[in-house]
Amino acid sequence: MKLHFIRHAQPATKGVLLGRTDAHLQYPVEFSRYAKSLIGSRFDTIYVSPLGRTQQTMDALNVSGDVEFDSTIVECDFGHWDGKTYEWLWKHQPQIGQFWSDPWSVTPPAGETMISFATRCHGFLKRLLNTCKADENVLVISHAGVLKFVYFYVLGIEKPSGTQLASIEFNYLTGFSLDVYIDEQGVRWPKVVF
Repeated sequence: MKLHFIRHAQPATKGVLLGRTDAHLQYPVEFSRYAKSLIGSRFDTIYVSPLGRTQQTMDALNVSGDVEFDSTIVECDFGHWDGKTYEWLWKHQPQIGQFWSDPWSVTPPAGETMISFATRCHGFLKRLLNTCKADENVLVISHAGVLKFVYFYVLGIEKPSGTQLASIEFNYLTGFSLDVYIDEQGVRWPKVVF
């Protein structure tokens, strides 16, 4: 089983905290090496966050397969911070610094807790690992936060610190693949492949 995870292409809106706030892509789309390896590919299933920027990314990649829009892989809901510029947030919402330092203790006003977000991301990965067949080739088009939590979960880190989360960056149209091996007892072992 092969699972490919990719972050959407760059939105035209820059300098803004985009969680659930939607934004159209910046054109022309600049493809990374990882994205180029996926262009025009056929997948058994393509899981896509329901936001427009991920759907537009799927179109730009020109991939094919059975498409499933899945709300469990939408980006974190940053509540009242969502859609605001970083400049405005640092000026008017000083607790944003505490959030980036310790996201497990600080929740954006009217936003999603980090435990809820992590649980969503982990649940999605567990569902894929438990339901995909050994010969399936799957693509997931999602967001940076989702990719980070899937990546750390595979490494055995269910609750990464703010420092750990900040220490890895998934640029637009980058990601990773998981080769999933199934042993004699039917246990599935995902391995990160770059």
